[in-house]
Amino acid sequence: MNIRIEYSTGCTIKDNVVTNSGMAAIALWYGSNENTVKGNLLKGNAYGIKLLHGCEDNTVKDNILEGTKNEGIDCYFSSNNVIKDNTIKGSQTYGISFRGSDGCTAKDNLVMDCWWGYHINSGEENTIRDNEAVNCFNGIIVLYGTSNTIKGNTVHGSSNDGIICYDSYEIQIIDNTLYKNMVDGIRLWESDYNLVSGNVLYDHPDDAIDLRTAHENVVEGNEIYHNAFAIWLDAGSSLNTINENIVWENDYGIIMFGGSHSNMIYHNDIMDSNVRQGRDLATNTWDNGAGEGNYWSDYGGVDADGDGIGDTPYANDLGEVLDYYPLMTPWN
Repeated sequence: MNIRIEYSTGCTIKDNVVTNSGMAAIALWYGSNENTVKGNLLKGNAYGIKLLHGCEDNTVKDNILEGTKNEGIDCYFSSNNVIKDNTIKGSQTYGISFRGSDGCTAKDNLVMDCWWGYHINSGEENTIRDNEAVNCFNGIIVLYGTSNTIKGNTVHGSSNDGIICYDSYEIQIIDNTLYKNMVDGIRLWESDYNLVSGNVLYDHPDDAIDLRTAHENVVEGNEIYHNAFAIWLDAGSSLNTINENIVWENDYGIIMFGGSHSNMIYHNDIMDSNVRQGRDLATNTWDNGAGEGNYWSDYGGVDADGDGIGDTPYANDLGEVLDYYPLMTPWN
């Protein structure tokens, strides 16, 4: 058994039980708009709920999906839909996916034990907010996207990355909480002009925030603690701004690696790293260009003139000078 509608408007599909279908349990096709799919229980189906080919302004809410063999909820070239308050467990591909779709919103959903929790591919102005992703391979992934927003989500227990953007632009990754993901918390890979702000990241065995071949991004106002590496730039990442982050009790603080150059790092509080506070293996600027650098908890210099800036540069434990204008007190 499965449920399918085509070219339909104003329908409600609710309170059904669909199990072990070899097709999509519920499918909206070809311009089915302004419909509601709610309160359904879907178990062990090939696909969960699919909106296909021009289905717009639909609401999918309060559904439970378990053990779907492919996508849980999938908007495929279907825009301006709202996916909310659903619980999706054990989908073998995506929990919730927006593919070729614009202006869709996923909010207040729980996705767990899926391959990819939340997925945007080639979409614009989609929003993923106030959701939870638990024990997925990647919690949230954006591929080839532009101007999407990832806000207020909680992502933990991923066996790879918490949030990853690949070849994506103008993505706002803000106010998320990420912890105990097994590789990186947030990774920007070949992605430019993005904002990573206001996130809390802790307990990652690799990088909390990782930029690789990433340019002109802003990483600001994040709280980062108890990770192996707090902020890591690699693979020629350049022209990024790293500012006003609180970085404390990580193994390593802020690291510029792999030819990453022409980045600006300033007004960060870098405190109590277990191994090294910072390192620069290229040429970057560790101040704002106006004589204000970063706060380093192990800086041993003095401020004889009382202007709040240390009189001698900050050097790391290897003797490498990083910051010519170290702050005497924390910025944040």
